[in-house]
Amino acid sequence: MAPETKLRAPLGSSVGVALALVTTACGGTTAPPAPTSLALAPAYEALVVSKILPDGIEVARLDVAPLRLFDLQSAGGQVVGSAQGVGAAHAVEGTFESDTGRFRFDAFPGPLVSAQAEQVEALGGRGDDDVPADGLANTITGYVRTSSGTTYQTDGSYIGVAEADDLPTLDVTLATATEFEVGRVRVTGAAGFAPARAAVEVFVYRLRADQPDFEVVETQADGSMGPLVVDAVPGDVVLVRALVLRRLGPAVALRVQ
Repeated sequence: MAPETKLRAPLGSSVGVALALVTTACGGTTAPPAPTSLALAPAYEALVVSKILPDGIEVARLDVAPLRLFDLQSAGGQVVGSAQGVGAAHAVEGTFESDTGRFRFDAFPGPLVSAQAEQVEALGGRGDDDVPADGLANTITGYVRTSSGTTYQTDGSYIGVAEADDLPTLDVTLATATEFEVGRVRVTGAAGFAPARAAVEVFVYRLRADQPDFEVVETQADGSMGPLVVDAVPGDVVLVRALVLRRLGPAVALRVQ
């Protein structure tokens, strides 16, 4: 098997910059400058990776939960819509900056990222008009913080894409993230895991790290990926999503074994 094509982005770098690199590496052209005013799409599908702090101090584990933001409408610096995670949908409202793409919803009662009763203290993020640059935020990244009782807290971040037909998808049942030596993990996708010759974004969330590590890998002609070696341990989480013909698909999650 030929080695995969891999691009690295330093911690804290923009996912939008990484997408531009992927586009160039896959034979595309540099996207034109983004419009100066952004609009949110009507709906987004996201995955949240949360640090769980049962005592409010020490991180005990990482959890993964779905997040859907939908029925979104924004005007005059305000945004309203609905948010749904592990439970029923909740009406939300907050602020939206069309010049930066930043949004923040007011606090509301959950549950959202855990099955127990919780208060959503903070839910917000930023929309990015990655590719194509058309004035519509086709990706979102953001944060979720919740609390329950006097001590239990969650501190999470999410990545999401605008809902649309025919987005590139990954078959998570054909992928693994397995530790082969202490602190070293192989992330592998078997044939059929992804579209052929696709770019796959890989986000590695570690229990003790503030930000995920980020890599981009190109799949083989049979849709297989890797093995990609990353720094992680059992219990950490890997999110992956495909980019094909400038269309970014929804993320799927792998738990490191």
